[in-house]
Amino acid sequence: MEKHFSDRATTIMQLADQEAKKLNHDRIGTEHILLGMLQESYCHAVQILKKVRDGFCEEVKHKIGLLIQPGPDMVTMGRLPKTLRAKTAIEFAAQEVITEGDNFIGTEHLLIGLLQVQEGVAAFVLNQCGLTLEIGRTLLQQLRTSSHSVEVYDPNSVEIMEVLVFKLPMPLSASREKGFWENIEKVLQQRGVSVSEIHIYTTPLKAWLLPTSTEKK
Repeated sequence: MEKHFSDRATTIMQLADQEAKKLNHDRIGTEHILLGMLQESYCHAVQILKKVRDGFCEEVKHKIGLLIQPGPDMVTMGRLPKTLRAKTAIEFAAQEVITEGDNFIGTEHLLIGLLQVQEGVAAFVLNQCGLTLEIGRTLLQQLRTSSHSVEVYDPNSVEIMEVLVFKLPMPLSASREKGFWENIEKVLQQRGVSVSEIHIYTTPLKAWLLPTSTEKK
């Protein structure tokens, strides 16, 4: 299932694993996924959470801390398994992808999936703080129609440019060659960027790369 995740969603699951281990828990629960999500400031899920009200993310993190207790023994195993509720949340997220006609499971799908597992700690805390499934879906639709709905990284940052470029099997000097920008677009789509939003990334990326390739000629 996780092979169909966007890079951001994959990162959140890795962070969830770390959160569980920090608490000496031997399973990844919905609460750990939510904690991992809160660390990804630019992702769609956090953009939705921030739309609820100022300080919402901090409030959610605080309430989770009050609810869950660390385990008695340090967990030293490798990648942790998921609880049944966490698995169910991911299954719901996958269903959202199909319903919306998207290509990958993004952070926004994970958030909606968490909200659907009412028995989970994540949904309980989010509901207690004022975010229900219905409100979450409404905020997601608002985000989808917003001109500022691009996820992953700030498109003007050097970080996104470096990450994208070094994932490509082509040198920077090839930025004027056929196929280079098609590969860039493919990487962007793998990172969860929609086709209609690709230009937001490629415009600053071209401004950064093309002068470099010119200098090398």
